[in-house]
Parts: sequence; C-alpha cells; structure tokens
Amino acid sequence: MSLRSSYLLLPLALTMAVLALATCTPDSPPPQATTLYHFGTVIEIKLADASEARAQELFRRADAQLGQWHRRWHFWEPSELTALNAALATGEPVPVAIDLAGLIQRSSELAIDSEHLFNPALGKRIAAWGFARHDPNAPAAAPAAIDPSRLPKMADLSWDEQGRLISTHPDLQLDLGGIAKGYALNALLADLRSQGIQRAMVNIGGDIGVLGALPDRHWRIAVLGGDGKQAVAALDLYDGEQVFSSGTYARRHQTDKGQSAHHIIDPRTGNPAEGNLATTVLGTDGERLQAASKALLIAGSDWRSVARRMQIDLALVIRGDGVIEVTSALAARLEPMEPDGDNWQIIP
Repeated sequence: MSLRSSYLLLPLALTMAVLALATCTPDSPPPQATTLYHFGTVIEIKLADASEARAQELFRRADAQLGQWHRRWHFWEPSELTALNAALATGEPVPVAIDLAGLIQRSSELAIDSEHLFNPALGKRIAAWGFARHDPNAPAAAPAAIDPSRLPKMADLSWDEQGRLISTHPDLQLDLGGIAKGYALNALLADLRSQGIQRAMVNIGGDIGVLGALPDRHWRIAVLGGDGKQAVAALDLYDGEQVFSSGTYARRHQTDKGQSAHHIIDPRTGNPAEGNLATTVLGTDGERLQAASKALLIAGSDWRSVARRMQIDLALVIRGDGVIEVTSALAARLEPMEPDGDNWQIIP
C-alpha cells in the first residue's frame, strides 16, 4: 500500500530536525535560538514568541537544568548515578533523591509495559560492548558470550519501607540514557509553558518536542530512514507533541571479531539488537516515547504488539530489508518522500 503526498522538496541530509522556521509576522518578535551540549549530544532550543532578553534568560535556565541532570545521572563518569550503582552492588538499601527515585520507578513501569525489552538495568552489559567511553564509535573488543537469562532486569530492584532502593542482582547497573532525554523534554516543555512561552521547539539530539505553532504554519520535521542520513517523510508537530527516534545507525563501532556493533542491546540475547533498523514514535509523553523507540526496534517483527502494550498508536518502523511499516494513525499525518514507493506498508 502506498502513501500519497504532494510535498516532495525536503532536503535529504537532515538529522530529525526542524525543516524550516517560517518568517514571522510583523507583529511578532523574531525567533530566538540557542545551541547547548548535554547528554553527549547537541541541544537546540527555539522560541518564536519571546524577546531577545527574555529568551536569553530562559536559555540560561534550561542550560542550568540540563547541566544538572547531565552531571548527576552520567552513567560512567563519576556522578550521583555511578555512586548509586556502586552502592546497589553491595546489596544494602540505598537512599535515592526524590527526582531520581521517580525516574527509576517510571523506568520500572515502562520495562513491564515493554515486556522488559526496555531494560535500563543492563548498564554493565552496555559498557562491556564498549559504549561507556568518550568515543563509542572507536573500535573495541567484543565481550564474552553470556547466558542472557542471567542478565539483570528492573524487576531485580525493590524499595524498602524507608523508600530506599535495593538490588538483588550483583551485576545490575542502571543506565538511564534510554529515558533521560524523555524526562528532560517533558520537564523543559512544561517549564517553558509555565514561563508563559506558547511557541517553542526543543531538539535534544534529534528527539523533538514543541509548544504551539509558528505564526503561519506548524513545526515541521524530517523522519530519517534506516541509514540515518536520508529523510523518508515530513511530519507536522502539534502543540505539546514530541517525537523520538532510535536507529542502529547511531553509536556503532567495529569489534575485534569483525562485527559492527551498535548500542541498542537486546535483553533477550545480551547483544546488539537485530532485525529492525530504525523506529520513530509520536505522542506527548517523552519518557514513554523514548523507551518505546528502543523497545520497538528490539522487538523485531513483533513490534506492533509491543506498541499496543506501551500505548503507542503513532509509530513507524524500518525493517532490516528496508520496508517501512507505519501505523495507520501515523500514516494519515506523514508526507512521504516517495509516496508511490512499494516499500511502504500501513499496519492497522
């Protein structure tokens, strides 16, 4: 089944970014923008209804928030999270800051929803594959084979009566990289709205959330293909929406065994996921969306049932053979680059 569209003029080398910022009307201030760097990625914030002075104030506020989260929850540099992981390894109860405790609890809930395909407890295995270092794309040795049934899960964590966290698995190490950007987008958009901003876009390494619309159009983004380089479709985002993508094209390296390893680890094998190449999901809850983008990629051909369990109606998955499967709800909103191509399949 093909998708039809008259919009065919999108640039091809976009990284899931806003395609255009329309000219403002004479009565509206010019858009203000800043570029930051946290979570190991470039972050872009655009405000379409703020003066320069007000925008700079809000940019500093966002920079401070992002910097705090980055420093506290870094997985492998000394941080609040590394201290927590070290304490959990002792098997003793560990006090946890309220916001971090909330994020861990949400991670546990989403792990259940995803049938544990989303598994932030795999930090040690992720590090073993060479993804806990400054250059994850440099060659690295492949880890030894393991029995995947012995890998830790979020279910190995519990809370005692004093609200302290306990791990019953000696190899459990939390890596919150699969949900932290969703947390940040939720928080930043809510904060901007509380500060009176009605037209904004926040782009955290290609995962995007928006408020309102531009004066004469919606915020428009490109959806990347399985190679992470070419756009396969355009998509308008509406007030409060967020879009997250995952792909095997990002953060990958060659191993000493001649493998090309990427960072999305399948909890069922302990190895980089095989099958799907990329996913894109749309909704309003960044934490759920980021977790789902990983789980659907790992799920392979069973991604639709996982999407239902995770309450994701708007999803696009690019299979290993390049075929693009998209839910009917999202298909109705996409403008494909090749609307008559045979590689599009609409999934009820």
